[in-house]
Amino acid sequence: MNSTARVLTLTLHPAIDRVVKINVMQPGGTFDGTPLMTLPAGKGVNTARVVGALTGAPERVVAVAWAGETEASFFVSKLRELSGITCSVCPRPTVTRFAQTYLEAGGSETHIKEGMAAPSALERREFLAFWRKTVRAGDVVAVCGSSPKGTSLAFLKSVFEIAHERGASAVVADTNGAALEAAAVSRLAVLKGNALEIGALLQLGEPFNVTDRVQRRSLLDFFSRKGAPEKVLITLGGNGALLALRDRILHGRIDPEHFTQRIVSTTGCGDAATAGVLWNLLDPRGDDELMLKRAVACGGAKTFSADPGAISLKYARRFVRYCFTKRLDAL
Repeated sequence: MNSTARVLTLTLHPAIDRVVKINVMQPGGTFDGTPLMTLPAGKGVNTARVVGALTGAPERVVAVAWAGETEASFFVSKLRELSGITCSVCPRPTVTRFAQTYLEAGGSETHIKEGMAAPSALERREFLAFWRKTVRAGDVVAVCGSSPKGTSLAFLKSVFEIAHERGASAVVADTNGAALEAAAVSRLAVLKGNALEIGALLQLGEPFNVTDRVQRRSLLDFFSRKGAPEKVLITLGGNGALLALRDRILHGRIDPEHFTQRIVSTTGCGDAATAGVLWNLLDPRGDDELMLKRAVACGGAKTFSADPGAISLKYARRFVRYCFTKRLDAL
């Protein structure tokens, strides 16, 4: 890891995750549950924790969160305790949302996600001022997750503009909804989304289909748009991921015969994949193929933990070795 580089992950819509183990979920039923953990979370928070584990330098990782003021101290102290990373909170005069995950004995997951109140004009101004003071020259910045209801496209574009103005060495986005639209025109190093999100961005009317040559052509055409990113990473669940550049598309997938551990939870796999991208950006030797392998490997390694921000470096490295890539024809 660069001796001076920091990694900043920004979560505009953080959550407190509560994970509960149950036997089976039945609508309208009453059943016993075993609480497994209650954690500060949100996509950027999870990503920050994974980056700290991958790099072995959690002191260089800062999870930035726009959280409720009463939960600010919980985010700061708990993230330091869990992963050794710093959390910098811009407090809001509201309550941080909860996200409930119910893990069934058979492997199924049920998620209930609350939303936070829409930010006022004053809150938005205060956050942008806070963000401008937080980003430093040379930082690797990742903007992650959704934004609170009522957050304007202009505000979201300002988040990316400030990161560039402050001299970030690379800006990455793993966002959705309006935040993804803003990211798509903000000159990013890497834009990441799942097949559904990228399909919507490209106005395909369906999730991105890796086997469809017309859709692959549309993906490459996307790079001609004003403000387009340098690279686009599309996660495909069990089918790995795609890394698209202006002149080619690479597909990476872990050889199934080496995926022998039992899947505990898929929550946070996309966040871990983003952490793999950041891991690669911090490595002077990291080329495009290795970026794809690391993203796929980290997403796979995350499935072995119920904690959405925990990963085994051992398994991440192993899956990098067993992730195979190939170039896809665009036409």
